[in-house]
Amino acid sequence: MYNLTKLELDSPITLAKCYSGNLDSQGHVSAQKTCEFQCGNKKCVELKNTCDGIDHCGDGSDEMCCRGCQAGAFHCKSNMCISSLAHNDGVPDCLDKDDEDAEEKKDAEEKKSDLETWTKPEDPPKTKPIPTPAPIPTSTPHPTTQAPALTTIPITTTPIPTTKAILTDLYLGPLQCMKQKFTQRLCLKAFCPPWMRCVDGTCVCKVPYMCKRLGQGACDHKGRRYFNHCQAMAASCRSKTKVFSHFGDQCSADNVFSTSLKTDKQVVEVFLPNISESVLVCAKDWDMAAANVVCRDTRSEKARSAASVVFSEVERAGLPNVCVRMQCTGHEYSLAECNIYGHMKPLTPNDHVASVHCGTDDEDVSDCEFICANGQCVELNDTCDGINHCGDGSDEMCCKACRHYGSHCQSNVCIPFHAVGDGIRDCLGGEDDLIKMNFPTELELTGANLRYASSSEIKALRDFLEVLECGVPNPAAGNSQVMKRRRKKRIVGGVPTETTQIQWQVASQEKGQIQCGGAYLGGCWVLTAANCISRAEPEGYVLKFSQWHRRNAQPTTDVVALEQVFIHPGYNPSTHSNDIALLRLKKLWGRTECLSPRNPAVRPVCVPWSTHQFQPGHVCSISGWGRREDGRFSDVLHWANVTLLDNCQPSHTVMCAGDVDGHVDSCQGDSGGPLVCKDPSGVSYVWGVVGHRNRCGERGSPGVYTQVAHYYDWIRTITKNAVAKYNQ
Repeated sequence: MYNLTKLELDSPITLAKCYSGNLDSQGHVSAQKTCEFQCGNKKCVELKNTCDGIDHCGDGSDEMCCRGCQAGAFHCKSNMCISSLAHNDGVPDCLDKDDEDAEEKKDAEEKKSDLETWTKPEDPPKTKPIPTPAPIPTSTPHPTTQAPALTTIPITTTPIPTTKAILTDLYLGPLQCMKQKFTQRLCLKAFCPPWMRCVDGTCVCKVPYMCKRLGQGACDHKGRRYFNHCQAMAASCRSKTKVFSHFGDQCSADNVFSTSLKTDKQVVEVFLPNISESVLVCAKDWDMAAANVVCRDTRSEKARSAASVVFSEVERAGLPNVCVRMQCTGHEYSLAECNIYGHMKPLTPNDHVASVHCGTDDEDVSDCEFICANGQCVELNDTCDGINHCGDGSDEMCCKACRHYGSHCQSNVCIPFHAVGDGIRDCLGGEDDLIKMNFPTELELTGANLRYASSSEIKALRDFLEVLECGVPNPAAGNSQVMKRRRKKRIVGGVPTETTQIQWQVASQEKGQIQCGGAYLGGCWVLTAANCISRAEPEGYVLKFSQWHRRNAQPTTDVVALEQVFIHPGYNPSTHSNDIALLRLKKLWGRTECLSPRNPAVRPVCVPWSTHQFQPGHVCSISGWGRREDGRFSDVLHWANVTLLDNCQPSHTVMCAGDVDGHVDSCQGDSGGPLVCKDPSGVSYVWGVVGHRNRCGERGSPGVYTQVAHYYDWIRTITKNAVAKYNQ
């Protein structure tokens, strides 16, 4: 898989540099390289992020050539580093399977059994689910700051012993998800904020000028002015320091937002520059996410606890007698970036105000119940509650259910309850935004036009960026809604669709016959299977839109010629791996469009960007003109519901759908057609592409589909972002 170059024993670099992309033609370190480590996929990572058991590259090349591993990682005999969480977890990860030591594995299983005894809740989880309504029809430049440096990373060649089994309970898990160390800055399970974009599954900082000039001006902590909140946050993201202070057009270094801790109770006080007044923070809504922000900002430490103090205990300390409420995600560099609201009412002696206890992270990791992706330690009971205790969100990324007031997304992520119904999509499926909640609005002060809620700026920017129309059929086309028919026992033939029901279905015709299907992605692009393309030349192919009958057109049918064919470069016709292709349509004569925009029966389907958008058990639909039960091809377009299946994939880029008994399946002639899944908000995504089929409708042989989300970056690159909707 990797092109490795053998190093001499006196080589001045570690084996982490053995990937030949960092060497010149003679096998020496290239002085012209400005990247500390170049991955196999050409991505650039810092040297300190190699050999630590974490896949920073996205292709694993930063963990493949390691003499030893950093703390928190396990060293395989094959010189590969894996997470210590994968050591003795029952699943071999090392090539020689040396991460599964028999004796240590036995001890770990015994300890895990003991731990499960005391971690199992007496009652089932009482998750507060998000209400679901009835179903409704630039990559970042490589760093250029310095040439490759000699390694200074401390390396251990002794595997870290697993002294305690990894804890899971009815909320946290499964273990396979936890091993991947998901965070809120990995766009596979979360949305990137508007000042970041998704590149190779990771949220990366935008250059400030890339932010759209929307919204009001913003001031930073040095008195400088930015065009808007997004530009200030992009600068903060790139510098990894606090930048944003407050909204406004008149900025001064003498009037900026600040946070301080008062009295021996460590009461939180903030200065609001818009009114030039200091206030306390109310205890209501105060949590560990906000406490971590304060400690990181004021002490460069982590929060030990988010506490509260009765105002009467500090009333005589000369503190302000009013407070505001804070809502933070935990990623902010200062409280200025959080939502600040309240009515500034005078405090009574019995009111509670926020306080915090900060400290260094000196816990013994071997006694830690949950180790965050950033190495911090939190209690098991603080995971999966919707509150970012870790600071990187990793305690909320792998959750079977949510504790307390956390709200559960279908992607198995817990979000805070105050994020539900706030108009900002947090769950990948958008289920958190289907209901409206009457949460407090921004800070209201008589006689002052103030705005402290960053969420309103985020919402405005995301509403502007996420405007691509796809995944919603046009009801004006007539029979566009999914028909509520009883499903036949076998889909090999299926149920006839209505004439304009599947509006993104495409028929690929060659030599006068419909040979395959496809999915319309919008613009001039169609997605299909690579096995449907017998030759790379576009001549000889005709694509038909809104085609219902195999041989006869209908009034809404559009016939379009091909301009160019893009077969995935990794496609193997023998194994049918990477069985996916893009087709670019010819433009209409004298027009910039490829299809008539007035056709009411043609709509694009959305492209998924994350493999976590839909989980096993989700009911999706397939469509095509493939063979029926009697072996003959269908005369009209057929469709059926199929269920996504788990643990049957021959590789990570394909998936299964249907059922193991073969009652529901796609068949010959359906190749290239779409497997479409609808999220809770009613938006449809082409989740899979029907692959090559030799057998269909047989027990133990469910339908196999190319998983489109794995190819999102390739699709986005070929189409030049023409079909991208989120995380841009």
